[in-house]
Amino acid sequence: MNQTDHRTGRIGRVALLVALLAVLLGALPVVAQEGPTAGPVGDEALPQQGGGLVVFLPVVGRARANVQLTLRPVPLERVQRATVLSVEFRLTNVDQAAASSTLINLSYASRLLIFTETALDPRDAQVSFDDTRVTVRVNNLAPGETRTGRINFFVRRDAPIGDRIPFYATFQCPARTCRTPLVQVEIIRNEEEGVGGTFSLSVSPDRGPPGTAHVFTGDFFSPGEEIVTWLNTETDVVPLDITTTADGAGRIRIVFGTGELAPGFYSLVAHGERSDITGVGAFIVTGPGVP
Repeated sequence: MNQTDHRTGRIGRVALLVALLAVLLGALPVVAQEGPTAGPVGDEALPQQGGGLVVFLPVVGRARANVQLTLRPVPLERVQRATVLSVEFRLTNVDQAAASSTLINLSYASRLLIFTETALDPRDAQVSFDDTRVTVRVNNLAPGETRTGRINFFVRRDAPIGDRIPFYATFQCPARTCRTPLVQVEIIRNEEEGVGGTFSLSVSPDRGPPGTAHVFTGDFFSPGEEIVTWLNTETDVVPLDITTTADGAGRIRIVFGTGELAPGFYSLVAHGERSDITGVGAFIVTGPGVP
């Protein structure tokens, strides 16, 4: 390399150092080319091209728009089982910037409800659902705009009367994840279920010699109600000291031993104190003359 080349290289390096010093002191503006959308605050700085120099600029994350979410069950306080229950959400953008995309995760109790469908604005979408939550996305919410939608459920037919259905939702906000207050709806009897009536209890075994333990089951009582029993013989009605309580699905299970009952035809009767429903289970005590 000749002397001219050395001199040219030295001049170039000096010019580069002067330019870098000027950038650091603010004497020369640096205009960064527009790059991909920046990540969250704290991400590693990304190199940007500007003024012919590679300058590392700090990445500043784009803050989420400030949004507010409220939930409103429909009906509001009580719902009959075996009917539809909707949860209406209202998402409001209280920021000066648009909210491009907001995920809402609604949690629900699958033992009480079956998710059926969503009713959303055409701009929004259902993302996913499973046995614990339904996720929807609200898109392009302008400053000051409120968007509504509904998430619909079917209340299970065997949902316990008196139980309360809980709802809450999490959503994206400037704090990353926010949560709505808990709302609850009480389950009541369906008006079409009716009151009273006589049904057949299942019996196993349905016959046996004296001393056999017979198991009586049924699932048509009111959840949680008290059940009293008696025994119908071929000639009389005999009170029994057997009582039980229907479970959350209205089921009962009674074990009755025939002890020293004479061979013949019998019926165990179970009666619901609140529903006025009666269950009857017929059985046979076998022996001489009764096969």
